[in-house]
Amino acid sequence: MNEWFSAVTERGVRISGPMLEQKAEFFAEKIGHSDFKATEGWISRWKDRHNIKFKRFHGEKSSTDTNGANEWSLAKLPEILKKISPQDIYNADETGLFYRATPDGSLCYKRETLEGSNKAMDRITVLCCCNMTGTDKKKTVDNWKIRKAKTEICTSWLKDWDKELGKQSRKILLIVDNAGPHLKLIDLKNIALEFLPPNTTSLVQPLDMGIIKNLKTHYHGLLVTYILKAIEDNLVTPSTCAIDISSKINILQAIQFVADSWRKVVTIQHCFAHCGFRPLIDLPIHPIISIENYVAQCVGNGELFIKIDDGVQYFNENENYDNILVKLLKEVCKIKKAMTMTMTFNPSKLQKRSRKVH
Repeated sequence: MNEWFSAVTERGVRISGPMLEQKAEFFAEKIGHSDFKATEGWISRWKDRHNIKFKRFHGEKSSTDTNGANEWSLAKLPEILKKISPQDIYNADETGLFYRATPDGSLCYKRETLEGSNKAMDRITVLCCCNMTGTDKKKTVDNWKIRKAKTEICTSWLKDWDKELGKQSRKILLIVDNAGPHLKLIDLKNIALEFLPPNTTSLVQPLDMGIIKNLKTHYHGLLVTYILKAIEDNLVTPSTCAIDISSKINILQAIQFVADSWRKVVTIQHCFAHCGFRPLIDLPIHPIISIENYVAQCVGNGELFIKIDDGVQYFNENENYDNILVKLLKEVCKIKKAMTMTMTFNPSKLQKRSRKVH
């Protein structure tokens, strides 16, 4: 266990307590002790024996307009809840995601100094959208283009969704923040846009109550797991460290991680209720693990790790990934073509033909 911990931390992998628990139980099962349980007490004593402790950095918090949020919650929100059913109330927002970033803190030996490394600043914009009941989570829209293209993608997404709702003879209310890319489109027939007051999203927007946070928790957990698996399965050279592996994460992998993470988000009803969107009828709320536990399962300093994306711009005018995307799509097409050829190959037919020849 200690040898494994030393090997992975030397290569820059950030390790948390729950990761230690899982690995300890894994090693115990390997040596025939399948009933072993790595309790918090056992982990604490193990860390003391090997002089291991957790070290972290610090984050910061932005300001909000409390008065504007209170006014909207008391005056506007009750009208919305009276007129529109919960399943037709949606919230959408973008968030910047450092898709190659690894944790800033980790468990380490007490004798060691936790040296920071340059953060991978490569980022994408993720558009999240879901309804109040949590029964409809729209597919995330991932964008890495310049601002003009980003606005066009947002507009196109709204128009396509509006047409889809028209075919269903359904009308919905979409609550969005007051950011620039959210255009006040007048040609939407089935989507009514409700804009939140400026600087109030962290107080009255459901996605900011923990939904986006939960999404990023799952994403960074998948990223750390991916790095650990690459090292433990000897898929990289002995000198390769965590940041070397994360720096090779491409846009396609990031999109897949985001999609997998979005499917795992189950805090939607709780987050809507937390900021005042209380339904007029009793809705079944699925039992969930708290967000804090999700964070702990993924990374040790999860609270700070998730916040590394806070305040990130939704676009980068100096980057254009069009060529990269085209190359990735060509690679995917080649893989699908190869898989199709493999699936159409039937060895049994070949054997029958060989028998006829004989």
